[in-house]
Amino acid sequence: MIRIVILLSLFCLSSCVHTAVTALSNPSGVPVVIKVPNADVKRMPRKSQLIAIDESISDSSHNRQALQRYFPGVEPSDVRTQWQIVGFSGVATPKKGSPFVFYLPLISLRSNLSDEQSNQAVTLLAKDFYREAKKKYEVIPLTDLQKNPKP
Repeated sequence: MIRIVILLSLFCLSSCVHTAVTALSNPSGVPVVIKVPNADVKRMPRKSQLIAIDESISDSSHNRQALQRYFPGVEPSDVRTQWQIVGFSGVATPKKGSPFVFYLPLISLRSNLSDEQSNQAVTLLAKDFYREAKKKYEVIPLTDLQKNPKP
């Protein structure tokens, strides 16, 4: 009986949380990679380099005003949300130029609001991250690469 109660409560809890994931993309919706600065193509980038990229592109998204931007029309006190950036890195070759070390961030957002609101929020979040990445790093669309990058 206790197991049934636990399973039901976990089911109800998980059904109240919606997750949305998107790749870092340009305004046209094309996924982009970030060229990792000072990275050697013969070695994988250091974890600290990738963490620094994550932190630098997400700086502007930590305040309450940003929360209202991502969830318009919703009272900030009603929103329970968390997001994180994960990604993978590897070596890619552009159609013109030499190989480089890339990082492809994936943005994940969990919230207590609807799927539609969560998807809209993660899209807005990704747009903000793209703008920050474009200011600070060389950003290359996947369509400008010779073939699929090797992670």
